[in-house]
Amino acid sequence: MAVKHFRIPYENYESLVPGSSFYLYYFPAGFLVKRKTADPVEGLGRVYDHPSAREALGYFIEYERIVFFYNLSQFFAFAGFGYIISLTMGPQAAKRTGKWKSRIASELVGIVGAEAVISAEDELIAYESDGLTGYRVKPVFVVLPSSAEEVSRVVRLCDREKIPFVPRGAGTGLSGGALPSREGIVISLSRMNKILDVDIPNRVVVVEPGVVNISVTDAVSAEGFYYAPDPSSQIVCTIGGNVAENSGGVHCLKYGVTTNHVLGVEMVLPDGTVVTLGGMTPESFGYDLLSLVVGSEGLLGIVTKVFLRIIKKPQVVKTLFASFEKIEDAGASVS
Repeated sequence: MAVKHFRIPYENYESLVPGSSFYLYYFPAGFLVKRKTADPVEGLGRVYDHPSAREALGYFIEYERIVFFYNLSQFFAFAGFGYIISLTMGPQAAKRTGKWKSRIASELVGIVGAEAVISAEDELIAYESDGLTGYRVKPVFVVLPSSAEEVSRVVRLCDREKIPFVPRGAGTGLSGGALPSREGIVISLSRMNKILDVDIPNRVVVVEPGVVNISVTDAVSAEGFYYAPDPSSQIVCTIGGNVAENSGGVHCLKYGVTTNHVLGVEMVLPDGTVVTLGGMTPESFGYDLLSLVVGSEGLLGIVTKVFLRIIKKPQVVKTLFASFEKIEDAGASVS
């Protein structure tokens, strides 16, 4: 079993560098206790992966009956009785207090406005999960930006404070793509719901990520066009979520999934930088980075604008019904 040597300074947890005094924090019966100990480098300790903390990517040290978790981004405190007494998460655990929350809330309000920041416990329940309701995590805040600039500023704040964030569309996905992170922020794009441009001659529609899927077809239907990807939730799911999940639908066998109909995106990278991949034309020079983004579930950035390809409606639509004696025969008819 590997042994790891380190010290954690009490005065400035975020520095996490060797050579400072060491205080233990733990939470028996819900009360914060602090006491000075011998240098843990001297005392060594056993370092191991803790099986009951699946989200903790790092090591634990057991020292004088107190178990501490340590890596470059998180600090946890546990009592050494085989189960977790209390847990504080995040890169700067000493700051994750009521004052920290008030300060972050104030900065978020300064970016998107008070009406676009959700922090009340009962209101956060609606954002605990997407359509995969078996997994729920309550975020600290939900913000509802209305522009790419606001998204960028929120992401820059998260990057500076090392706060995990998750983008969210309509929350209809079934893969947990919009599942929040603990001590994190949900960036809901539902207010970015404008169709920015309809270019029939070039068969392109430019939309914000909060536009509902079926609305794209509604916007071009009178001209004899439609947007092919049609997931079963198309009357409520949004284009941003479709891009994140690379959604399909009943037409995907003939016309392909979302990635086959996205010509470009504007997106905010994890450091807040705004970039554009692709655009109004079907072909772009350089590496096909756009294909990496579609289906990445927001991992690579937050999409704030999407260039969609629309196609002509078929001249004739016929519905057929066929019955088969064997499953093999049915399969052979479409293969």
